[in-house]
Amino acid sequence: MSGQRTVTVHTLDHGPVTLTCPTWCTGEHEQGGYRADIEHIGPARLCTWRGYDIAIAELAQAPYGTLSHIRASVDIGDMSKALEPDELRQLGAELIRYASELHALAAQLTDLRTRGGTR
Repeated sequence: MSGQRTVTVHTLDHGPVTLTCPTWCTGEHEQGGYRADIEHIGPARLCTWRGYDIAIAELAQAPYGTLSHIRASVDIGDMSKALEPDELRQLGAELIRYASELHALAAQLTDLRTRGGTR
């Protein structure tokens, strides 16, 4: 996303909270929780294989949370499946491809932290 945007999130403990979104934020914020739970979330980088969600990674920041610095949020799926050799090779190839996305996300995170945090 480009340009500076603000968003107002309605919270249980602080009422409406207006904050500036970092440029990488998708602009979607959950309403009605606590201020400490407000999170900026970047675009999802999804690894799927044959209809299974294997992993998802995205930039995240909870500006009022305990860990207020920008980080990468990663969720590894729970696929449990017996695989034939060809399927195992295909899954391995997808994981290798996804690893390059994780390296790119790590580079982006490093760059954002080097430049001061939230841009």
